Amino acid sequence: MLFGALIRTVYDDWHPSFGNTSWLMPFWPHWHIVGIFILGVGSMLLGAVADDSAIQGGAGPAFFAAMCWTASTPTSCPKTHVICFTAG
Repeated sequence: MLFGALIRTVYDDWHPSFGNTSWLMPFWPHWHIVGIFILGVGSMLLGAVADDSAIQGGAGPAFFAAMCWTASTPTSCPKTHVICFTAG
């Protein structure tokens, strides 16, 4: 259902009558694209690139493989400073 909403939004955002800003492509195929469509699709593409780079490099592989924290991982908070809240 969410994918259907995405398709409907992309379809609605494509038509020049939808928004106040638009861009006429000066090259082939000379489409008339609404500004909100450019923002929406551009942010999805940027998010996909950022997500892929987070998975492929940096701390991403350990995080996505669930190898960051285990039961034997030392904590930075000593166990002597435990705060308990009671109801009532």
